[in-house]
Amino acid sequence: MATVSHDLRSPLSIIEGYIELLKEVGPLNAQQRQFVERIKVATVNMNQLIADLLGLGKIEAGLEMEMMPCDLEDIIDLVVTGL
Repeated sequence: MATVSHDLRSPLSIIEGYIELLKEVGPLNAQQRQFVERIKVATVNMNQLIADLLGLGKIEAGLEMEMMPCDLEDIIDLVVTGL
């Protein structure tokens, strides 16, 4: 799982680097700025998915698990609010 996440993060880091370099080559028009923002959001979402995959791998391996009682009602309310 760690290898897969690393292989996925490497191209994302390159994309994020080029996003930052776009500022250096000159001003962007409104449509270009909108496209760059969409790319930024997509890379953030993909990084979160990769982090989730790593977390899932750790859960499956039984690593870094700390269990404690929780109030499911609060969790359900949080999820429903998010949806």
